[in-house]
Amino acid sequence: MSSLSYHLLHVSAEARLEVDDETDLIVAGDGVYSSVRCFGMSIPFPLALCEIRGLLPLASLMSLFALDNGTLDVPGDEALCTNRVSLPFAPSHHVLMRPELPALDASRIYQYVIAGNGVFLFAGCPGLEVLMPISAPCHLPGLAPVVPYVAWKHPLVDEEVVRDVFDRARASQDREHGHMLERLFYLTWEDAWRVHEPEQVQSAGSVQALTSSEQDETALIEGHSHHTMRAYFSSTDDRDELVNGGFKVYFVIGQINTHPQIRTRVCVHGYAWDVPASTFFALPAGVEDCAATEQMEKPQ
Repeated sequence: MSSLSYHLLHVSAEARLEVDDETDLIVAGDGVYSSVRCFGMSIPFPLALCEIRGLLPLASLMSLFALDNGTLDVPGDEALCTNRVSLPFAPSHHVLMRPELPALDASRIYQYVIAGNGVFLFAGCPGLEVLMPISAPCHLPGLAPVVPYVAWKHPLVDEEVVRDVFDRARASQDREHGHMLERLFYLTWEDAWRVHEPEQVQSAGSVQALTSSEQDETALIEGHSHHTMRAYFSSTDDRDELVNGGFKVYFVIGQINTHPQIRTRVCVHGYAWDVPASTFFALPAGVEDCAATEQMEKPQ
């Protein structure tokens, strides 16, 4: 049997891609595809669906493609040419034919790794390195699997600081109207962990920094409180932390007076991965690590 080949769907004018039904797979902007024969035609079949930036999405443009007798023709439309300008910080794409990760390239915003068990995002910044899954687990034939990880290169945020964050959250109240307010925190490493609070607009259901600050720019960890509500990331959090949040660890604390809990995730320029809070924090007794609890309860 011939060896498998993976083709990156970069687009240029009059692009033409030869595809073999049995041995060729396509890595596109919306996932990884094999092809199956149906009614005499080769039909792309998704193996892993996820966003892979820098490549052309296949499914949304299927009507523009002619895939016949193993040949994929892409119209020579200027609007479709995504690789005309190669930016030095643009993501790179690595198909893992051997069980060796590419070298981490700090000059790039992140790197994609297409592995035997799915698609992953590989990125690093001072103090933090991640290989995060961005597709559902799947089998991609002919490729080496990887183990996702978070490498945290700072000391854990100590228990005293965690208690301080909870205490500040409990003290955040609108005394005139008698309800609690959300509160925003920045954690910076200055030979020890420091808690900073920016000037902020608070309400019972939201909190927002009024202005950008040095602490905002240098904070490795950012979080907010949910007082009586459980610890979860809302759609507003997703907008702030995924669209505008850069590369950072985010946390939310909840049920602070009854059943204290914390949830954390790593966000990398639009991608997010929930990981146990114990990766970054030394948690006091009685504080639930939501992601760790869910991992333990998940069927194996």
